[in-house]
Amino acid sequence: MATAEPTAEAYVDPLRDSFAALETLQTELSEWQEELARQETQLSDQRQQFEQQDKQDSAALEAAQSRTTALESDLAELREEVVQLEEENSEQLQTLVELEQETAVAKAELAAEREHTAQLASLMEELRKQATERQAAMKEEFASLREFIESQTKAQEPPTKAATSEAVAKEGPLSRASELRKRANSRKASQRRKKTD
Repeated sequence: MATAEPTAEAYVDPLRDSFAALETLQTELSEWQEELARQETQLSDQRQQFEQQDKQDSAALEAAQSRTTALESDLAELREEVVQLEEENSEQLQTLVELEQETAVAKAELAAEREHTAQLASLMEELRKQATERQAAMKEEFASLREFIESQTKAQEPPTKAATSEAVAKEGPLSRASELRKRANSRKASQRRKKTD
């Protein structure tokens, strides 16, 4: 029995199927390559975004660090100023206390000076009063002595100047003057006792 030869169609159909499968694979490969390219593009875009965001974050971090450093520096300066102000305030308080003490001492000295001035004024007034009284008493004594001498002179008419002097000496002007002198000394002694008291 003779074997039948395969026909051309028997060879064509498998080839056709192989080409179809190859085309399908090429189509899928193209689609996969396109998808891969799209994903690579997305990844590249995301990488750029991440890099840009990282740069922005780094810049923001540096800016934040700079601001933090500046704030820390300002805070340190403020603390120094606070310490300085506290020291100045303490010094001012000490100065105020010293001024209050000096004021109190000055007030006490002023009060003592006023009291001393008042005492001096009172003493001056007392001395002025005593001087006035002494002057009045002396005027009165001199007036009395002058009146007594004039009355004695008019009462007698001495014959001579020598006789007149002798008569005045014997009859009383000297004794009257002595009495007036004793009265003046007595007043002086009384005034000395008043000063001592």
